[in-house]
Amino acid sequence: MNMHRYQKLLVALNLNEQDEATIHYASLVAQMAGSRCVHFLHVIRTDQTLAKAEVYRNLIASARPAAEAKMAEAVAARFRSPDGIEVIQDVREGVPITEVLRAAREEEIDLIVVGRKAGKASVGDLPERVTRKAPCSVLIVPEQSRPRIDRILVPVDFSDHSADAVDVAVAFAKAREIREITCLHAYNVPIPSSYVMGEGEAELAEAFRQYAGRAYDEFIEPFRGRGVDFRILLRLESEEAKAILDAADEEKADLVVVGTRGTSAATVLLGSVTEQLIWTTKVPLLAAKRKGSNWDLLSLLLG
Repeated sequence: MNMHRYQKLLVALNLNEQDEATIHYASLVAQMAGSRCVHFLHVIRTDQTLAKAEVYRNLIASARPAAEAKMAEAVAARFRSPDGIEVIQDVREGVPITEVLRAAREEEIDLIVVGRKAGKASVGDLPERVTRKAPCSVLIVPEQSRPRIDRILVPVDFSDHSADAVDVAVAFAKAREIREITCLHAYNVPIPSSYVMGEGEAELAEAFRQYAGRAYDEFIEPFRGRGVDFRILLRLESEEAKAILDAADEEKADLVVVGTRGTSAATVLLGSVTEQLIWTTKVPLLAAKRKGSNWDLLSLLLG
């Protein structure tokens, strides 16, 4: 895998200050990947129950030129267009999540870039919904993120989804000439401490740590020899999202790459960890998904 995987980008814009970091990251990824097309999209949210009212239709129609002008200004100011790339600026009307997914399907998008407001997001926000339903990888960019990728963190649980995430991280690292990727594995001792006390508890925790270390060595072996070194962090922590957020902060990571199953935003780790990261991460999060995931579901949703 190489960065040519991301030839077509879709960048969802809000037309506010949140877009600054989103556009900067889209520019960075486009340059790294040698992308052929970047499609900027803003959706004017409309209410179908009011669509028949002439005054409402006129209001929406008058909003379009202003939105188009604002998008053009933002893109011109922040997007550094690689030579030969096609730049599309698109303003649509409708429900944002629906139109983003529709554009992703129509244009056969490889990567969706979407911004996230500063502070904790909430269930049902656009980044979470896009990641859940998108037919491709999604890059979530928190507001005010610095446009740089120098340190990459990859949470792993030794599954095929984790391998996809490491594969993507290697491509990013090589494109940025990063020499080392940090992998994180969060493990816990599945026996209540009330049953194992004192030295026995410590011995059991150490046994699980050694097992995790051996599993990691076997998991990472196929990736060695690609010009990138790997470093493992083994953390005894029952809350995977907390372990990832803490490690990202301690390691000063610029990008966290997680693998996702194709049919939901469920994480390669446990439960809804990816969703928790989307809501709380302070650094950009790349949810790596194999292109074409969710095609059948997406076709059903879009009719």
